[in-house]
Amino acid sequence: MRQPTRLADRIKLYQPLGICRLTERGFSPPMQAASSENKKFGQPVVSDKSLVLPQEGGANQLLTPAQAAARFHIPEYLLRKACSEGRLEHLRVVNSLWLAPATVATFARSWRTKNGRNS
Repeated sequence: MRQPTRLADRIKLYQPLGICRLTERGFSPPMQAASSENKKFGQPVVSDKSLVLPQEGGANQLLTPAQAAARFHIPEYLLRKACSEGRLEHLRVVNSLWLAPATVATFARSWRTKNGRNS
C-alpha cells in the first residue's frame, strides 16, 4: 500500500470515519453544548448583612479553632470534632471555622469536668 504524501491525507488516516466525513463537507461538530442550568459547585456564599464578622479588638471577637485551643487550653482536634458532630456552635465561612469565645469557654468547662481536670 502506498503511503499518502500530503499532510492532510496523512491526518485523515488517523481520524475516525465520522469526523473525516463531517470535516470534508465543511461542517465541524460543536465542542460542547452550552448548559442553561446553573450548577452549584462548592459551598454557598453568605451574603446576609447580619452575619458579618466582628471587627478586630472586640471582646467577643470570633476565634479560629487554633486560637480558641490556645486561649482555653483544649486540644484543637476536639474543637474541630465537636463542630463536625454538631456539638459546638460555629460559623463556617468557605473553608474556615469561626467560634464564639463564650461557646468555647462553656465547651472547655464541660470537657474538663467530664475528664476530671480542673485547670
